[in-house]
Amino acid sequence: MAEKSVEKELKNKIITSNFLKKQTLAFLFLTFSLTFLLNFVMWLNYDIISESIELLRLATRVQMIIPAFSAIILNLFVFKTKIYQRKSRILLYYFLVLSIIFVLIFVVWLVNPIDLTSIQLDSFENLGSILALSFLNLAGLVLIIGWIALVFFWNLKSGSRKELKADKLSFGRPRYYLLFTLFFVGYFLLSTVLNWVFGLGNPPNEPVELGALLLGLATIFLGPILSFPQLFGEEYGWRIFLQDNLSIQFSQFRAFFLVGLVWSLWHIPMIILEGPYSDNLVLGIIVYTIGAILMSIILGLAVFKSKSVWIAAYLHGIIGIQNFFTTYFYNPSDLIFSFGLGIYGLPILGLFSFFFLKSKALKEREK
Repeated sequence: MAEKSVEKELKNKIITSNFLKKQTLAFLFLTFSLTFLLNFVMWLNYDIISESIELLRLATRVQMIIPAFSAIILNLFVFKTKIYQRKSRILLYYFLVLSIIFVLIFVVWLVNPIDLTSIQLDSFENLGSILALSFLNLAGLVLIIGWIALVFFWNLKSGSRKELKADKLSFGRPRYYLLFTLFFVGYFLLSTVLNWVFGLGNPPNEPVELGALLLGLATIFLGPILSFPQLFGEEYGWRIFLQDNLSIQFSQFRAFFLVGLVWSLWHIPMIILEGPYSDNLVLGIIVYTIGAILMSIILGLAVFKSKSVWIAAYLHGIIGIQNFFTTYFYNPSDLIFSFGLGIYGLPILGLFSFFFLKSKALKEREK
């Protein structure tokens, strides 16, 4: 009897492992296929997109929602193995509607690009496109505000919060937001100081006004909340669906590592298009990949400890504090050869990541 029980348990593990592999491969295939389709469209319209910051922003937003879109489609309609709580299901369906709106706005703008600065009130040129975009943008804005409000409203109610918690859609413990936010602020502040000490860039050409500084800070800390739909779009796919699947198949550390590797590869076409490493593309991609893996360890651990997708979404936005420091205090002249997310900063970030991996909860999980 004992042998049959062991054999049955082993068989169940094999079946579970094979199913998780199937889920993981399906997610990666759908996510990368949709992303490469978007990137292909962008390359075909490179001249238009490169001349329009707004169009590039819209394309970036569409790309960011793809991972969560893929995960939700697979969970709700393909595999149907994850039983979501009612309120979680509402939020996810709502997100799918938002995704469609984002895609429509991008497509309408791409098909008939509009220079907003050249619109004349007495001209009916492009009136149809302008009205369509205005309607879609208004609908998108209303839906975004409604979705964010719903997330906060349900998280503030005890009963609803318990429902969301089962699907990692509750906010989790507030102290983790504070601790990880302080880490990122401290790390990029240290990086800015080191760039200044070693003369790796230049300060702003003009004195920074206090009002602009305060507005910049407010944008950094409140901006991620207003950008929750697209930030959720990345983090739910990578840090919930993929990380959870990989952590069952492998160790938690390997899950962090593999998610970071996939995350960086997924970004490469957009990096090439935007051209931040145009002077040394190969080295830039290598540096970016290592940085993404290290960031994945920290973000992955934040999700692991808080059991919430929102902490990853918020911290993803907080990483923009680097741009705040470079804009208002000291801007490195070379993205690759600098501290922060450059070559000189990676050993420091790697050291911090190593200490993060010493987490007691993570050690207990690996036993």
